[in-house]
Amino acid sequence: MNPKVAIIILTYNGNDDTIECLNSVKKINYDNYKIVVVDNASTDGTVEALKKEFPKLKVIETGANLGYTGGNNAGVDYAMKKEFDYALILNNDTTVDKNLVQEMVKTYENNENVGMVGVMELDYFKPKKILNFSGKIDWHSVGRHTTGEGSIDEGQYTKELEGDFISGVCFLIPIKVIKKIGGLFDPLFHTYFEDFDLCARVAHKGYRLIANPKAKIWHRGSNTTKKISGYILYYITRNKFLFMKRNATKKDFWKYIRFFFFRAFPIDIKRMFLKKEFKDMGTYIKAVLNGTLLIVSKVKRLF
Repeated sequence: MNPKVAIIILTYNGNDDTIECLNSVKKINYDNYKIVVVDNASTDGTVEALKKEFPKLKVIETGANLGYTGGNNAGVDYAMKKEFDYALILNNDTTVDKNLVQEMVKTYENNENVGMVGVMELDYFKPKKILNFSGKIDWHSVGRHTTGEGSIDEGQYTKELEGDFISGVCFLIPIKVIKKIGGLFDPLFHTYFEDFDLCARVAHKGYRLIANPKAKIWHRGSNTTKKISGYILYYITRNKFLFMKRNATKKDFWKYIRFFFFRAFPIDIKRMFLKKEFKDMGTYIKAVLNGTLLIVSKVKRLF
């Protein structure tokens, strides 16, 4: 029998997205997987709708909005207790190819010392447009360089690619690796850059990160968080500081601090002021202040 895979899907007020995702996942042609939906205290009737649509579905209710990190961690805790071999993290605003799990497991088993397996992430609205594949972390701007991003998938990527970044939208990770690195996501991140942090921690333990172009998903993109005013701006801004404090070398860390405060910050503030985006400016400044507090806190440095 194939290794046992827990497909963990987090939802928060995402009824329609989650149902479409589940209908897609149910077509997967792998013979040993279980779908685990984690609900982050939805208020739109998501849980009731899911139980009605899928009576046998495993639904974990967290009782509070634990963010992307805490919600997925709850799913991984379940997978550990039930002794699954792999956890497959999947955003609820996606649909998947039927060969997804088969291809991801194959990548792990056919390569040595793999810590995470990524996918070919395509645009839900433009199904041939590549959003993400194998990537590299840009330690200067705290961004990523992704192979093929924005180009059209014409079958040009036929081989697995190794990098140091795999998107948190969809990835496969062995339970034994999660145990080795001390857990999946760091709850401090809440949402955004938790995947950067996870990739750095996995790589730091000597594991390889490999993406498989035959493992395909289609992603709408930030369908949950974009509904919450200021949410994306706050956590992206704050968490860049947290990510760099935890994972960057001291040289890269201080290069980023100089870049941010002497270049990025003044430009952003000026732009928001001229556009009269005063609410966003307040959110941005709050995020920078809280990020600065994280810098001077006792957050453990990885490198």
